[in-house]
Amino acid sequence: ADIGNKVIRILVNKSAPLSQRQQEFRQIIRQHFDMPAVGKFVLGRYWRQASEQQQKQYLQLFEDAIVESYSQQFENYNNEKLQVESARPGSGGGMIITSRIIRPAGTPPLQVDWKVYATKKGLRILDVIVNGVSMSITYRTEYGNAYNANGSTIDGLLAAMKSKAVIPVTTPNDD
Repeated sequence: ADIGNKVIRILVNKSAPLSQRQQEFRQIIRQHFDMPAVGKFVLGRYWRQASEQQQKQYLQLFEDAIVESYSQQFENYNNEKLQVESARPGSGGGMIITSRIIRPAGTPPLQVDWKVYATKKGLRILDVIVNGVSMSITYRTEYGNAYNANGSTIDGLLAAMKSKAVIPVTTPNDD
């Protein structure tokens, strides 16, 4: 809950410039998400085709894309609060923390599940599921499509990511 509320506080703080909020959000994801594992999952079987240099570049561009995507999306948020509902063991280890983002009157809350695992660096988030949609699986599909649309090469995908042609889709909401 603390992580979720921190993220919401940063992203809805309209008094801070967007660049500052993006930097603060980047720090949060570096501390609490296992970005290398998420990025590797998203790239799927193409990860093995990438050289070590390409993998590093991809992970940096992927992190940039996540920061960009979420900061754009949260521009629309104002007075949201995150409320933790429950925690239960997840299939395949780890825990699933179920929470809801309570939105202004008249707007249904968003259910947000956080898949949390113990890693060498402590507890880290590996996936966020919003209203039943896994962000990691959504990104995996999107990046697979981008890989195929850009010559089916790692270099083609990296070029598309650099040009911002591949930015993860935003979280589904009920608007």
